[in-house]
Amino acid sequence: LSRIFIAVDEDASSRGRLQHAATHDELTGLANRAELERRLSAEVAREDAGEPSPVLLFLDLDGFKIINDTWGHSVGDQLLILVGERLRTITRAGDLIARGGGDEFTIMCQGIPGPDSALTVAGQILACLSEAFDLAIGPIYISASIGVAIADGIHGATTAEELVADADTAMYKAKSAGRNRVALFAPELRAQVTERHQLGAALRSACDSNELVLYYQPVVDLASGTLVGFEALLRWL
Repeated sequence: LSRIFIAVDEDASSRGRLQHAATHDELTGLANRAELERRLSAEVAREDAGEPSPVLLFLDLDGFKIINDTWGHSVGDQLLILVGERLRTITRAGDLIARGGGDEFTIMCQGIPGPDSALTVAGQILACLSEAFDLAIGPIYISASIGVAIADGIHGATTAEELVADADTAMYKAKSAGRNRVALFAPELRAQVTERHQLGAALRSACDSNELVLYYQPVVDLASGTLVGFEALLRWL
């Protein structure tokens, strides 16, 4: 009988390990994207039922590729692990931290009263990450860009997937504004992203249809009348 019980315990332990592997990032031990979307979907549904709105922070490390390219992926992995550990120290017990892949992290916060408080939390995270990380190569300083999205009906996100996309869009706004910043999602950002995608698609179509024509504009030295160069002008007909 003791052998039977041991076999059952081992089987349960194996299932637990498999379940953990399916819902957590192997490198950092944080939740993975699938687990984030599962938990976030449940919170968005609760918000529809009158519960407090979940807040999502989408965090991307600034210049992480340079670290990988300069010192290798082992150093980059060490940094990602330490970033995950530091995020655990500043977030609350009920918050969910996830790694989406690469140098992207998301934090689902509950019970934050409004946008101002959400921006304050994001600012505290930036300050926490600004302190040196002690790596095998020595201390490294990094910064991050954070996008904030709130599932409150005002911003339009009705699903977990939409909320992640909105926070991601806000993060790119923070990064384009100079990095080491926080940006709050607004509906007009979604329209800007749509316009950029439409413009990109139109440009690709223009290339395929030979709608782009190259002209050369001469550059002349006015004092001598000498031709010194050309400007290339690409016109979209």
